[in-house]
Amino acid sequence: MILIHKIVKKCRNCPARLEAREPVPGTGPIETRVMIIGRNPGDHEDRQGVPFIGRAGQLLNKLIKIMGLKREDIYITNLVKCHTVGNRPPTPSEIDACAPHLAAEMKTIKPKLIITLGNEATAKVIGGEVRSNRQKILDGSFDGGRSAVKIVCLYHPSYGLRSVDGRKKLEEDAVWVHDKLLELGLISPDEDGMVLEEILNGEIL
Repeated sequence: MILIHKIVKKCRNCPARLEAREPVPGTGPIETRVMIIGRNPGDHEDRQGVPFIGRAGQLLNKLIKIMGLKREDIYITNLVKCHTVGNRPPTPSEIDACAPHLAAEMKTIKPKLIITLGNEATAKVIGGEVRSNRQKILDGSFDGGRSAVKIVCLYHPSYGLRSVDGRKKLEEDAVWVHDKLLELGLISPDEDGMVLEEILNGEIL
């Protein structure tokens, strides 16, 4: 993973690199079974070189906790590694230029579950048009079809910052993911009890 990060840092393959201070590679343990993929870094991430540390990242941290997971146990990355001015959506050519970096991360991590955040990340990972995939587990693959993976598609956390309804949907989806993680054996019943108690006590929501 160190080599992948060095390659990402030296990348000059698309115009987005000219708008960013420097590329932001993913963070998290290689041994993880869960990988989260967002769109591209925001201004806070561009300044500090870490994905999801701004307001959207703070909400993501709460959603991760509702899921029964810990941020330090997940690999978190972005579809495109560079910040874009005004947080404009990356162009298709910028997404394609960054695709080898994401593919290398996925091949190294070998996740059992990928959680995509937002339409751009979802479309790239599922390899097709984004439809109504809310609260569904999709079957996917990576590494040229050699590795199977489960995919869960969520709204981007920024959606939850724009409206109360958006945040409510994200929280509902996080609870749903929590239940599916239990079914898949990716969290233990002990973690389940702890998280549910915190939810009921209002410590998370």
